[in-house]
Amino acid sequence: MVKRVNLGVALFVAGLSFWAQGAVPALADTGAEKINATDHRFMLDAARGGMGEVALGQEAANQGGSPDVINFGQRMVKDHAQINAELKQLADKKNIALPKEEDTKDKAEEQRLKQLAQRSGFEFDRDYMAKMVKDHEQDVALFEHEAAHGKDPDLRSWAQKTLPLLQDHLKQAKSTEEDLKKKQTAKR
Repeated sequence: MVKRVNLGVALFVAGLSFWAQGAVPALADTGAEKINATDHRFMLDAARGGMGEVALGQEAANQGGSPDVINFGQRMVKDHAQINAELKQLADKKNIALPKEEDTKDKAEEQRLKQLAQRSGFEFDRDYMAKMVKDHEQDVALFEHEAAHGKDPDLRSWAQKTLPLLQDHLKQAKSTEEDLKKKQTAKR
């Protein structure tokens, strides 16, 4: 009996490994069989993250207390709308259905930041910029991985092309966050 369970577990793990390597089509009913599971997951994550960046950028553009935060928010809306449009074109070409809305965590964060903006412009700016640093660190890592290891040549090329822009976003987010901290310290 124990040997059967272990054999079953081994077969299950082997099947997961086989699927994760892209040898088994991912979500065939959405057309994702044209790319492997890892590339498919990258597209979904990039789409959700991009929608979140636009939504939070709109909040920053409308609610930011600092001109730097407002400008950063406006840039996020403009740049990520373009990135999202390019990803949508690529997904359509690959017959991949992208999510229609942002991640639930981003929606919750958007609501939290809206409430924060009503109380304090500085707290909103501080928390928004901290989130942008964290999000863009994750974005850069995600795109670096796809740019280096993606199997689909079109998707890998798009990730390589988009990566420098995301790296610039990260650099600007860190700089803006640091400037906010300096200004707050100087007020004390």
